[in-house]
Amino acid sequence: MAEPLDLREYRRERSTAGQPVLRTMVVCDLADSTALIDRLGDRQAAALIRKHDRMTRALVDQYDGREIDKTDGYLLLFERPTQAVAFALAYQRGLRYMSEAEGVSIRARVGIHVGDVMMWENSPEDIGRGAKPIEVEGLAKPIAARLATLARPQQILLTGVAATIARRGREEIEEDSTDVLWKSYGRYRIRGVAELTEVIEVGEVDVAPLAVPMNRSVAQRIQPWWRRASTHISASAVLVPVLGIGLWWFLRPSPQIGFKARDWVVIANAVNETGSTGYGEAIESALRIGLRQSRYVNVIPATKVQQTLSRMKLGKNVLINRALGTQVAVRDNAKALIVPLIVNYGSGFQLQAEIIDPKNKRVMKLLVANATSEDGIVNAVGVISKKLRAYLGESIAQIKMNSASLAQVTTSSLQALRAYALASKAGNHGDYHLSLDFLAQALSIDPKFASAYMLQGVNYISMGLKVSAKKSLASALKNIDRLDPLEKIKIRADQANLNDPDTAIVAAWKVVADLYPDDPTGSHNAGLYYAGYLNDCESAIPYLKHAASLPQAQAMISTYVLGVCDLATGNISKSIKNLKQAYSSGFRGPFLALADAYVEKRDYGAASEFLAGVPSGSNTMVSLAVRRALVQADQGDLASAESGLRHTLDTITPDVADAKGWALRIDLVGVLWGQGRDKDALHTVQKSLNELLVMNAKKAMNFSYDYPTVVASFARWAARMGDERLAKKAIKVASAHNQLRGYPIRSQLVAITEAEIALHNGNAKKAVRIVTSADSHPLWELLEIIARAKAAAGEKGAYKAYQRVIQKRTLAFGQIDENQFGICSRAIQWNVALLDAADFMNKRNKNIASNLASTFLDNWKLASFNNPYIRRAKSILKSDSGDK
Repeated sequence: MAEPLDLREYRRERSTAGQPVLRTMVVCDLADSTALIDRLGDRQAAALIRKHDRMTRALVDQYDGREIDKTDGYLLLFERPTQAVAFALAYQRGLRYMSEAEGVSIRARVGIHVGDVMMWENSPEDIGRGAKPIEVEGLAKPIAARLATLARPQQILLTGVAATIARRGREEIEEDSTDVLWKSYGRYRIRGVAELTEVIEVGEVDVAPLAVPMNRSVAQRIQPWWRRASTHISASAVLVPVLGIGLWWFLRPSPQIGFKARDWVVIANAVNETGSTGYGEAIESALRIGLRQSRYVNVIPATKVQQTLSRMKLGKNVLINRALGTQVAVRDNAKALIVPLIVNYGSGFQLQAEIIDPKNKRVMKLLVANATSEDGIVNAVGVISKKLRAYLGESIAQIKMNSASLAQVTTSSLQALRAYALASKAGNHGDYHLSLDFLAQALSIDPKFASAYMLQGVNYISMGLKVSAKKSLASALKNIDRLDPLEKIKIRADQANLNDPDTAIVAAWKVVADLYPDDPTGSHNAGLYYAGYLNDCESAIPYLKHAASLPQAQAMISTYVLGVCDLATGNISKSIKNLKQAYSSGFRGPFLALADAYVEKRDYGAASEFLAGVPSGSNTMVSLAVRRALVQADQGDLASAESGLRHTLDTITPDVADAKGWALRIDLVGVLWGQGRDKDALHTVQKSLNELLVMNAKKAMNFSYDYPTVVASFARWAARMGDERLAKKAIKVASAHNQLRGYPIRSQLVAITEAEIALHNGNAKKAVRIVTSADSHPLWELLEIIARAKAAAGEKGAYKAYQRVIQKRTLAFGQIDENQFGICSRAIQWNVALLDAADFMNKRNKNIASNLASTFLDNWKLASFNNPYIRRAKSILKSDSGDK
């Protein structure tokens, strides 16, 4: 039986083990509920409340929420603030419609906050005594409740952190809501919360009050000093003496750049006037790390700056001075250019940083910090970074809260920091070996340089050396106090990539993305892993959209994955647009999903034209062969598809075959099966599985694909074609060592294999039970066997299941697991599924059966007339016409 596939279930288990989890709390409080009951009477009020509850619970389910408690209102839990806001808008809109329909004013206040909570399940005995099934505790709960109390009727209030994350998914929210407005009412002192909290309203025009909340005992608005009563009383006593100074203050020319929270800056190459070499790279790196601690100032990554220079037709080693830096800043929409400089100052050094407005190229501010010796330069850069943050508008409280000593979170050695900076630069250019050499140098100077160990581990991950990566990350964790807050959560995510199940990897990167929304790695990886590890493109899309919108060099990769997810979810036009944009931005390699999108819409000419422009090499030849076979197979020309796949298998080098040849083999199986050559197909499966099953542990660990997933992919074909013994042996290997728990795609493939075995043994009802239990973010292959199993069991819902299979053609082409591993086979299976559905309906509705068979023949217009599926389709048409 397949393991549980729901990511929420995994997190629920983690929570019950005593681990805090990041959740969004929503409190809905019916306004004047007592007066409503008094006015309507108990019976009529009860009927109205029941309608309200049915509507609310339907919306909670629609937006994937969870009901925790209910009194006059609801305490609800959501995974993401975006879902919570979408629910709240729909809830307030629903109350308005209900009020109009019932002729009674029904209004509610809503509070939303995101934070860590503890969750646990009560025992059945306690539930029997009246306890709630789930308990939730944590500061997020009272904060959401106090926001609901603060809100006016029909008002939705959020904390600033919840609004920041939710607004990133604005498109998702506005799919169901129109004229959504966001209004900030400044900072409030919420009772029981030490820090001031920004309060924001979200609402629809004509539904929400969009007015400043009333002050209440639970929360008081912090007024600007000039609006406080005490200021007005004392102002007259000091007005005359300071009038002249005040006029100068308000009329002086303001040097301030129009910088807002989370705006971007560009850092130019440091100017070194000391006569000593090596200071520049270290100062730039230290300044980036210092600003990385800010939640207010964002720095455009060096890789993105290099990409911009490339678009300007400039080399990667060009010096980014003031003139060139302003051009880069304007192109990348940065609000400021920072030009660092170091000079000799007495017996020590002076660090300077010019803040330049890119639009008018004026120096707006010069910041200065001194170092008595070389050992003090790193800390001097830390002083500069804090001054810079303050000048750009970050509050002193925020700077204090989000600033560790720069020498503490990097290294006190300028030479070690320089080696680290050079290692980062080499890694950004893909020269991992050179990067590792520089890191070895940095660590020889400072053996506790945690960031250097962390970068070393990331390099090893990129090189596919998982064992070495684990050692480096473990060394970094031994010195975790030497990492800044962002690095601390990112190293946990990097560790999860190496050690944890897929669900835990997604959860780890989701934390990075939600807490640091402007860190492109977090948003990109959260989206990529939602799609690739959980087959959940709907959750992936908001993260990928955000990552693609950030000024980062890898935005084209985020755009590509977004395009694949658009394809999987049925947005073909968006898919083609995003994939084209990714390619036009320079995205290259073996990722050819634009061909998949064209084939899905049966634009075979466009697909062939695109593939003709892809250069063939060791990196692309397997993907090219698969896509060319896909173009042919989707039209029924399986002989040509087979010829192309075999030719590539015969001509690729052994190293390419070991790394990527498995994709050719799995599609060759489908092509042979589609020609009715089950014996040949089974032989290919047996040969492949026998090679896979004798693979040693080290080779399996460094396998180019996920080893258990590939084993299970071949196992399902072995089961479908009757080799039950080999199929069982393969899924035993794929399931060994707890390799399914937390791995939804592996689990689904194993469930499919088990169901195929049950079908082969004539136990269709067992097959139905197996696959329907695994139906969560289903692979297309799972949908297909659900339909076949239900048809074999004679279930009434079989045709509906076939309709689902047929309608999800886009999923068959956009499924991103293992870079669309088996896409050609899925295309063949999709077409054959039309015939399976026609067979099922042939005794139930001849017209439907005939239409399905005709569609199949239209699709496979290039198939051989001897193809058994062609003959089968014609047989269905003959039976419909009565031609015996």
